Amino acid sequence: MKLKVKLKLQAPLAVTAKKATSAHTAGLEFVPGTTWRGALAQAYLDQLGQPDARFRDWFTSGQLIFSDLVLGDENGPSSPIPMTAVTCKRFGGFKADERDRGQQAHGVMDILIPEIISKLTGQGPSAPIGKTYRYCPAPGCEERLEPLAGWYLRSQAGYRQLEVEKVIRAGTAIDSYTGTVRRGVLFSSDCLQEGQFLYGSISYRSKASQATEPISLSQVLEDMARTLVFKGSSIHIGRAVSRGLGSCRVETVSLEKEELAPGNTVPDRCRRFNQEIAKRARLTEDQRLFSLTLQSRLIIVDAFLRYQVGISSSYLEKALDLPVGSIRPVFKAVRPVGVSGWNSAWGLPKEDELALAPGSVFAYQVDLGAAQVGEDELYARLALLEQEGIGERKAEGFGRVTVCDA
Repeated sequence: MKLKVKLKLQAPLAVTAKKATSAHTAGLEFVPGTTWRGALAQAYLDQLGQPDARFRDWFTSGQLIFSDLVLGDENGPSSPIPMTAVTCKRFGGFKADERDRGQQAHGVMDILIPEIISKLTGQGPSAPIGKTYRYCPAPGCEERLEPLAGWYLRSQAGYRQLEVEKVIRAGTAIDSYTGTVRRGVLFSSDCLQEGQFLYGSISYRSKASQATEPISLSQVLEDMARTLVFKGSSIHIGRAVSRGLGSCRVETVSLEKEELAPGNTVPDRCRRFNQEIAKRARLTEDQRLFSLTLQSRLIIVDAFLRYQVGISSSYLEKALDLPVGSIRPVFKAVRPVGVSGWNSAWGLPKEDELALAPGSVFAYQVDLGAAQVGEDELYARLALLEQEGIGERKAEGFGRVTVCDA
């Protein structure tokens, strides 16, 4: 079961991307799951009193997963644009944006499958398939293609890019002795503008931890929707809530089963993915490929707790319970980002960590013979990987991936 929520910003919302090192603090374009969980925990304490057994079940048992809150429009949430997306340097953007904004746009393409085919066939960047995805294919346009970043929305009209509305809030420091403005100390921070919509969810782990007492997790979500996250309730999220920032109103709440639409299951997506590659590259009977697209930040550490800038084949072999040497990396487009935070209980900043940014893309090749599994079993394990997530701090929204994203 999954508790899905839709929030509307009633005031600007500030969530910093990292610790302040200058007068201006950059902000995130989403609300991390750890911030969302902390806001709900504070709302519980404000409305229902001191921490009790129910509070521990909700926020400290580690059984509930709080996703990131991502921006969207009135119809639904957005998704991070994959780092394999490219668009015309001169007339960039989705075709649907051309109709909505009145600006010429030559569309957006994804270079993941061409890159995979190029690697499998041994073709270089000068090969015909490489040239096709280096220059804009629009008639009469020979501009170079460049990466497109941001967030996109799906609709009946096609893909659209989300316009994130931001505002800069400025302030001054107060002198502790005089109680007046301290000269020469001006600071500012990025905020998400009010009136925008946020979407997120709360779910529970399919494999309950043996370290905690058994609880009815579906009942926990129902109780939460009834007493804390109900339609019309107000929740304060992010920084400076005592100064009027971060006020959100719950617009809709729904408790749904986690089911994928027919034709959009992981096996369906994987088969279509391999069929597209097989049109241009010959695959052996035991050869299967799959991709992973990050929908949230991902933290991966090795056996010595060193942060990794990628998802190694050995990590995936362990996560999918496959023999060593059965997975080979084929392609990746990745960007590392820093992760900061604040522990309200301790009143101290959290340790900085290194993560992979949302939209990062990885592709791998599996030898079914070496893996000693059939095609259906491989896709079943990938489906479980997509459901459970990977990496560290999954309960805080990290490590959400999509297998063979359409």
